[in-house]
Amino acid sequence: MFRRIITLGIVVFCLIGSSLAHAGDWVVESNRDITEAITRNSNGSALGYACSRASDECLFFFTPNKLKCTEGSHYTVLINGGNHNNSQSTVCRRLGAGDGHEFANVFENSNDLRKQLLNADDSTIGIARGTGSDEFTVSKFGMRGFQSAFDKVNRQRGERGDRNDRNDRNDR
Repeated sequence: MFRRIITLGIVVFCLIGSSLAHAGDWVVESNRDITEAITRNSNGSALGYACSRASDECLFFFTPNKLKCTEGSHYTVLINGGNHNNSQSTVCRRLGAGDGHEFANVFENSNDLRKQLLNADDSTIGIARGTGSDEFTVSKFGMRGFQSAFDKVNRQRGERGDRNDRNDRNDR
């Protein structure tokens, strides 16, 4: 249900517009349903954090440029940065974007990822995903301003009375 709300909200961004704020390498967008922080690298890959105001959940997502995924399929990615290296499981979900639909790798264990991304603030993080053949694609993202963008997303969600964001920053 939550993922459908996020999907709908991202589509609504495109249809009714949104407010926009910059935080270093990150952009925070908000409308009445969804608030998200997103960064894109020079190749067009994206890393983002989105929260639905209709639920008490948020998700992290990754869209590697020109690397497709099959909806519902699971992929493992390798992440390096924030003084950590680890692997994360993702599931491919359809997220509405721009002039059509965009598939994204949605992280299944966002608590560990959140800690790693907060530790990587003001540095760079690399994410590698298998291509389906014998290669990997690597995407690097500037993390300057992530903590500010992350906090802004949680504050905006909290201002709507949906939840208390204190737990989102615990255990860095």
